Amino acid sequence: MNPLSSVESSFVSVAIAAICLGYGAKTIQLEEISENVDNLIMPLYRNLVILYLALRIYDKLKATIEKRISAKAVPPHDDEAMRLAKNAEQPVDLTGTFKLIKNENFGPFLAAQGVPWALRGAANAARPTHKITHQGNMITIAIKGPLKSSSTYTIGGEPVPARIRGRRFEDSVSYIESGVCTTKRACDDGYVVKVDRVLSPDKNEIRMKSSVVFDDESKEKIESFQLFQRVE
Repeated sequence: MNPLSSVESSFVSVAIAAICLGYGAKTIQLEEISENVDNLIMPLYRNLVILYLALRIYDKLKATIEKRISAKAVPPHDDEAMRLAKNAEQPVDLTGTFKLIKNENFGPFLAAQGVPWALRGAANAARPTHKITHQGNMITIAIKGPLKSSSTYTIGGEPVPARIRGRRFEDSVSYIESGVCTTKRACDDGYVVKVDRVLSPDKNEIRMKSSVVFDDESKEKIESFQLFQRVE
């Protein structure tokens, strides 16, 4: 036997064994990596699915709670409640259309509520009309001018939610001598707006006093006075 051939055969055998062992090691390593990846990804995927479902449930619960809160904040306007409100005894009748003829300190009153300068200027120069429909304890006040609005209230009823330029308010109306007082609480801005509408003895004018009262007592109350004349 040729010694060289024997040595060569030994080297070949060792090489083949090394290749086989290396391949086997790589195979084992890949299997371990695959198993580790599965161990990491599967729990992560499961946790993401759980988080997604939890967020969906949270959104549904939040929407349900908000609906219930809104339902509690808005008094029911069923036919019977409307009938009783309209037939209620009223100490004064403000029904009519009234046009602004005199304005005092209205600009600062609007500025105190954060109304932009351009809109304040237009509103202060305008002569809007207020159309009031008053029947029993139901009153609708429709304003035509730069600051348009239309609101219906039950006098003496629960506060109702309202929005003006994206701001949240709670509105309520109560009787005062010869008129009504509208109270608007700014839910997020720390102030209350009160608007007194008083009908003159001859029923041809409404004197309106509007005030902004801040929760921060260091801030001064701002008042505005306006005079409206009946046109209808």
